Amino acid sequence: MSSDAASSDAARRAGAWTRASAPLLVFLLALLPRLHGLGSRPFWYDEVVSLQRAALPLPALLHDSFLRHHLPAYFLLIKPFTAAADPQFWLRLPSAICGALTVMLAYRIATRAAGPGAGVGAALILGLAPTQIAFSQEARSYALMICLILLALDGLVGLGLAAGGAARSWRDPEAPRADWIRFIAGSTGALCVLGDAWPWLLAANLAAAMLIARAQNRVGLLRNVLAADAIILGVSLPFYIAMLALQYNSVIGGLSWVPKPTAQLVWYDIESVYLMRVADFTSFHFMATGTPLAVAWIIGIGLTAAWLFAIWRLRARPNLLATLLLATLFLPLSFGLVSIWRPLLMPRYILWSAAPFAILAGMGVDAALARLGRAARAGAVVAGTALLLVNLLPFYRVETKARWDLAAALLVTESRPSDVYYLSQAGAAPTMRYYLPKSLQLVLIADWSGDLAHALAARAQGRRVWAIYGDAWQTTFWESRSAFQAQLAPLGPPAARQQIGGRITLWRYDPPAKTGPR
Repeated sequence: MSSDAASSDAARRAGAWTRASAPLLVFLLALLPRLHGLGSRPFWYDEVVSLQRAALPLPALLHDSFLRHHLPAYFLLIKPFTAAADPQFWLRLPSAICGALTVMLAYRIATRAAGPGAGVGAALILGLAPTQIAFSQEARSYALMICLILLALDGLVGLGLAAGGAARSWRDPEAPRADWIRFIAGSTGALCVLGDAWPWLLAANLAAAMLIARAQNRVGLLRNVLAADAIILGVSLPFYIAMLALQYNSVIGGLSWVPKPTAQLVWYDIESVYLMRVADFTSFHFMATGTPLAVAWIIGIGLTAAWLFAIWRLRARPNLLATLLLATLFLPLSFGLVSIWRPLLMPRYILWSAAPFAILAGMGVDAALARLGRAARAGAVVAGTALLLVNLLPFYRVETKARWDLAAALLVTESRPSDVYYLSQAGAAPTMRYYLPKSLQLVLIADWSGDLAHALAARAQGRRVWAIYGDAWQTTFWESRSAFQAQLAPLGPPAARQQIGGRITLWRYDPPAKTGPR
């Protein structure tokens, strides 16, 4: 072998190694911010529900999932972790891994579409997004669903890039069978995890319809799309039939807590999901991180401009543009329209659309930097990464979840079995109860309600009353601390006040002093 041939062969092997190892490196780097502090924050109400359901025997787990409008796949996934010594870490670990895999898939999709520079841009944007990290650190099913949708999107993008190959029979060795498998497996898996994936299937079919309209072999591509849909629906629909048969109330009724969209809430959704603001997902406001607001505006304007630039650049590639644009816009636009009738527009319900947004933005950033020299380009990437880190790092120090673990510890030392608890949110009781020693779970917080008359009656009977303010679940319907405190006036002055972090306040009211005969 000549020296030129040997060097060419070595270069090919080096290139193959780089292509194979780069996604793994992206995965490992994306995993680091998702593992940092993974078990340090306490569970909130939804995570306590996840743990309690996953710990049930299998028949009860299946029944409780369908009863409460949930599919059982995620709870089966985390079931082996329910007996772990540190459940806050181990139950969240699958979400952290799925979140990192999502970033790796975004890198792969952007790289396939526009080269490794676009892949790096997409991975940085999605990998350092506070909202994505927040949901990658929750014992909930959203990170798993997003990962599966990205797998399906990878397949759909590949089918668009395959041009006429996507219309070939699946038995044809030249057919892009791996992309069909990704699309079918990802879509089926996402639908079997969470009903939030249905808009993905609708958006994917709209993109497929555009591919069919431009295909030379329309019949062949249509046949393949219908066969793929038949497989996806054939596997997933039985789970939804079971859920509809066993549900305790309608799915629509189960969404009655979702607030009506206002201009403020819509802007909150956009900034938290797409533009990287550190948001509070239980009370619907942005966290006070101490980071200059200019950082958020620079990031927001930059991402929006990069996304629009990518759309403009892709006008000559309509198949790819249609796929990524529909994956980004179909979900928030359709939920926005439906919300006129029934509120649905929530960050966690539109969360997966942030991934194709990041892919397009990464492509736009790469295209914008393409004319710079290597050194200037590297400097711009470093500066952009530093800006994203400045925006992200405060996320780890702010109190994103109320410290019900500390509130429970306080009650262990200071409460009595006869005490009564007047709660601003009913979800606080099961959340605190989880953190109580097993010997006290049925004793403490045994008598709780949101009824002030009950608390007044109990105090008149000589029992102590604890008034507890704090957010335990996601709603805009709960009142402010000052409004809740104003309601406590009939109880008289409190004997003690305890502040737990920045989100929980406890007031203790002792029985009125007895007055004997003069």
